[in-house]
Formats: sequence, structure tokens, C-alpha cells
Amino acid sequence: MAKPLTYECRKCCGTGKIFGCAHIKAGICFSCNGTGTKHRKTRTKVFRDVWLVTSEGVDYPLQNSESAAIDLAESVECMHLEPIKIIPKQVYSYKFVRVVA
Repeated sequence: MAKPLTYECRKCCGTGKIFGCAHIKAGICFSCNGTGTKHRKTRTKVFRDVWLVTSEGVDYPLQNSESAAIDLAESVECMHLEPIKIIPKQVYSYKFVRVVA
């Protein structure tokens, strides 16, 4: 059995209003935006490459491109005695998409 694409909001029991909070925005349910139904969402990871510039225990902010990391490393090179390391890393964030029929 397939899951339905929409389901009844649990916060307002499908009415779209929360009567105990009628003094705030006329009691509209913030969870479902007053519709009474919620949509299923899919969650996917979105990966991207970043570069970390580090030396002697000092980590500089992550750079979005390798050329920006090299420029940062060259500009802070005179402040450190040890060689500067540029380490590639991969970070991710979540992207939520509403399931549509």
C-alpha cells in the first residue's frame, strides 16, 4: 500500500485553526498554514566541495574554490612558521522537496 501524498495535520486535527490560540493571527495553524492538510516531503543530501586552509592548529574559513584557498594560503603564509596545508573536503546540506503526484 502506497503512502498518501497529503495527510491530515496533527497539530490542528485537519481544521486549519487552533482555537486555543485564537488571539494569535486569528488562530491559524502555523504547521499547515491553515489548510488542514500537510504534504509529504522527500529529503536529499546536496554535496559540494570546499577547501580548508590550516597551519599550526589555526583553521581558516572554508573556501568555495581551490583558487580562493590558494589565494588565502598565500596571503597568510607570512604569519606562520610551518607550511600551510590546503585540504579538500566535501560538505552537504539537506534539500526538502514536496512530493507531487
